[in-house]
Amino acid sequence: MNEHIKNITERIFEKINYSKTSEEAKEKIYSKLEEQYNANLPEVGELRAEGMVMQDYGDFDSAAELAHIPQEQKQKILSTDDVSKLI
Repeated sequence: MNEHIKNITERIFEKINYSKTSEEAKEKIYSKLEEQYNANLPEVGELRAEGMVMQDYGDFDSAAELAHIPQEQKQKILSTDDVSKLI
């Protein structure tokens, strides 16, 4: 697991409540962000590749679009109550 991309993904989901749907989206987004990072890495190096990913996909909407997450799933993720409150 790429720590740079893991950190970016965690920042994107920082204010999103935990749910099965959000965790599935997180995995998809992580995968797509890592693809973008790896595509840029040979040409620009680690720091710049990380910066490019953060700049282009550092928020939930742009990252979800990159990962082809449907609008209805995005809405569900953004409106889901925190599962920990139910336990």
